[in-house]
Amino acid sequence: MKPWHGCVKCLTILFVFLGAQSSGAASAEAPMPLPKLNPKKFTVCTATINSTEEKDAFQKALNPNEFEFIELTTLGKNPTSSAKPDYQESEAWIDRACQSGIRCDLVIISGHFGGTFFGSSGYRLPLNKLESHSCANDCTGILSHPREVFLFGCNTLATKSKDHRTPEEYVQVLVNDGFSRSEAERMAEGRYGAFGPENRDRMKRAFQKVPHLLGFDSVGPSGKTALPMVQKYLEAIPNYAEHLEKDATAQLVSGVISLNRYWETAMVGSAFAQCSGLLPTDPSYNDQSRICALYNVSSPVSDRIKIARDMLKSDRWMSFLPSVESFLTQYASNDLDEAGKAALSDLQNDAELKSKVLSAIEKLRAPVLKLEWTGFAHRMKWIEDERFNETARRAVLNTLKPPISRGTADILCSFPRGIKEAAKITPVDINETLYRSHNGLAAISCLKLGSHYIDVRKKIQQNITGNAPLKGDALMYALVVISEPLPNSDPDLEIKIEKQILKVLKNRAAKKELRQIAYWALRGTGMRTQGAIQMASDAALHSKEINIRNIAIAALADSKTLSQATVTALEALLFDPNDSIRNSAAQIFSKHPASRKTVLRVLERWFDPATQNACYECSWVLQAFKNPRPDDLIRLAALLDRPGFTNGYSIGAFLKQQESIPDVLLGKLVTTALDPTRYYQGAWQVVDILKRPEVAARLLLDPQIKKLLINAPEQSYWAAEVLANTRSVDPEIQAALAAKADYGNVDKSKLVTQVLIDAPQIAPEAERVLADALSRTWWPHDYGCWKILEEKGVKDVEAQKIIAKWINRCIGDPCDRAEALLKKSNPTDSEVLQLLETRVR
Repeated sequence: MKPWHGCVKCLTILFVFLGAQSSGAASAEAPMPLPKLNPKKFTVCTATINSTEEKDAFQKALNPNEFEFIELTTLGKNPTSSAKPDYQESEAWIDRACQSGIRCDLVIISGHFGGTFFGSSGYRLPLNKLESHSCANDCTGILSHPREVFLFGCNTLATKSKDHRTPEEYVQVLVNDGFSRSEAERMAEGRYGAFGPENRDRMKRAFQKVPHLLGFDSVGPSGKTALPMVQKYLEAIPNYAEHLEKDATAQLVSGVISLNRYWETAMVGSAFAQCSGLLPTDPSYNDQSRICALYNVSSPVSDRIKIARDMLKSDRWMSFLPSVESFLTQYASNDLDEAGKAALSDLQNDAELKSKVLSAIEKLRAPVLKLEWTGFAHRMKWIEDERFNETARRAVLNTLKPPISRGTADILCSFPRGIKEAAKITPVDINETLYRSHNGLAAISCLKLGSHYIDVRKKIQQNITGNAPLKGDALMYALVVISEPLPNSDPDLEIKIEKQILKVLKNRAAKKELRQIAYWALRGTGMRTQGAIQMASDAALHSKEINIRNIAIAALADSKTLSQATVTALEALLFDPNDSIRNSAAQIFSKHPASRKTVLRVLERWFDPATQNACYECSWVLQAFKNPRPDDLIRLAALLDRPGFTNGYSIGAFLKQQESIPDVLLGKLVTTALDPTRYYQGAWQVVDILKRPEVAARLLLDPQIKKLLINAPEQSYWAAEVLANTRSVDPEIQAALAAKADYGNVDKSKLVTQVLIDAPQIAPEAERVLADALSRTWWPHDYGCWKILEEKGVKDVEAQKIIAKWINRCIGDPCDRAEALLKKSNPTDSEVLQLLETRVR
């Protein structure tokens, strides 16, 4: 029998959660520069989530002189990365695409669809994410600017009308595709049931004002089946640029009226559909406004609760109910201010509303969805605690009755957490036969047992190690239940369990899923047999299976010592194509001091221009680099100049932590920091080193470095800070600082201003620079040349002449202020006095 997928899915989520806890944002890839698009061409944006045939057909047919293609799922990512996205990245791509500001003329999305686009690529696109961006109005280039949007997937433009499938059949299709029972029932209810809006209406809201949305209102063709249809469609429009410019822009489709006749003809035999995005003239336009208002965090919660109540009292309340439920679930009365509590109380005490919602819940046939809505009614205080607990316990006990099928276990595992907790299941409620059945153990693994978990766990452990030990799928699900480490467990029993697990791991013929879970369970046994864990993990680190490698790394996470074989294996995994594995390996590597040669070898390989590696893991590896030598630091700094490298900040941060920087490296750091292409790739960390007063003073000892700092361009304002931190009275340096006293960067200018004011004296060369700046700065500031000269006076005759010549021919308050400044300096030069005397009044 095929293993129950829900259990493996739980394992995957557990592992991803561990990775998210330990690695944080570091697991994401570094952003790559966006491709430069030709504004004279149409931009075709594709989101290839499952099949590529549709995209390939358009790419082959459209004239490359008129169209440019860009793949949104990998936008801004390293094009050489072949790894599938991890759990967080699978949906993050659309946020990155929106932030890019790209403007699409044509959008092509292909994937399986059930409220969320999903498929073999590993990427996902939930419809609620698109709706959220549409409400926020932060993705108009993708959601509103296109002239056509193709939605290749089942039910993308479906209404509530029936088709050849029953809701129950659709639920099973979604479960088989990997969705939980709860998710599947929600999607089926959205497609066929009374709760929630139609897919078509949601797509219209997401793609507001787009003239043409083209998709399917029932089962859509697969990529291979759709290919000849798409080719036929494109052949019928030989000049697609003209079509977009004229027909697609002019013909706004209303409802389901088929105005794109080419699409209608090409898609004969399929459940094709089309409409426009939401228009201000659309009868449901106000629905969008209300839903967006519900999630507008800038509005008081009390106002939004009142909006929710109005929505539930409207004629279309069942369409709004999922959105309202999602909103209200975020708030409990103790999280609200007084106005919010009052608004929520009014909603909860609305008897008519309570009766209407409870009646609708009672009519629901989908068991998991019905329990979810019962939980919502309980949170709204429309169902008493006692009745809710009885409902929850009855539902869980009914599913625990043996024999349990895979489907029954799936339903139990999809029950909301609150239902399972309210059921208060104890070991007495669990039939003995369930402990030896893989479906029974799968169901047990999903229970919320509280303090009873220890007793149930021990019972399962005894079945694993007893006279008739569990085997196959039953063993696999038993290991899932015991994979959570517990304090104060039985050491002898734990060691027996470890031996059983090691037997599984050594059995190369065992199922891949069983071996994956065995590694996870090994970590959960309390890490008592550290040598055995490491021995088992060493072999797994070389596995071709990503999940095996991932779980083996997780098993090593708490190891205090590593064998040389393990270190060697981890070093190889630092170059794994999977982001999550690279990051986890780097974190473990960081806890164990490595030889300087090993660290440098890893980093220099990572920084190879041919790999274009983002190197988010570099900061972890550098933690293993203890007591670097001066020549090591020089080798590290050289990596900042590797072409194509985009994440040198980890190197910069490491150098910044060093107490001593060799003199031979200082010139290198200055040139790196002055290179604008390197500054945001890590050199800004280097600048903090250069600004240290003791380092700044050393820099001036080298004439070439001194010259570089003095002649630094204005955008390298950090150079002025370095010079200022020397507190030098060198005329050349003072003149350079004077030239930088009126930068656009106020904070930096104020620093330079104060340094010159605090100087015992200002060199004549600096005074002339300041005088020249003053004559070109029309309005005085509280920093810069005006502030310095008013504080210090103008002593140099040439500087006095510059100011006198300027004010001689100008009128206005600044000129008067400059004259007062000059007179205060008591000039004695005849030319200066003459210019003051003859000034135009």
